[in-house]
Amino acid sequence: MKKLVVLALALYAQDVFAHANILAGSAIPPRNTLANKTGPCGVARNVGTQTTTNLTPGQTLTITFQETIDHPGYYQIWFSPNADDSGMVLLRDNIPDIQGGAMPHNYSTTVTVPSTPCANCTIRMIQVMAENPNVPTYYYSCSNVQIAAVAGPSPSPSPSASNTPVPPVPTSSGGGINCGN
Repeated sequence: MKKLVVLALALYAQDVFAHANILAGSAIPPRNTLANKTGPCGVARNVGTQTTTNLTPGQTLTITFQETIDHPGYYQIWFSPNADDSGMVLLRDNIPDIQGGAMPHNYSTTVTVPSTPCANCTIRMIQVMAENPNVPTYYYSCSNVQIAAVAGPSPSPSPSASNTPVPPVPTSSGGGINCGN
């Protein structure tokens, strides 16, 4: 009976805490912490109930994530300016997987935020599991982000013409003072 309870808890932990997921304390919180085997993100984007993180074009962003079930493979970080639909850009590839040792395995990587402003962008972490390299399997974890356009510098005020007369400047020539007369 005790072994059955331990097995049930282990199976429950796999489903609740995912195989790999962006950490809730990351600079970009995940949409959820479930095991997401269906791409592009496993769970639909819902701006009403999920956090959206504001980012700046070109900023350096540190993404932290965690593997709770050990699999050989690697990780990728992707960006989409169009929610989850299209235009995915690979920001970081072949992030090595830690093999063996105590679980969970914690990871941290940095990426440069793209310069394209967007209101409904997605950053996606993929765990590429390579037990069978010919047919890898994947787990997905996504964060909702928005990239605001950077405001340009404020224009300088242009000089305006003055109607105030400017008095002549005295200059020395010979022994007297020339006042422009």
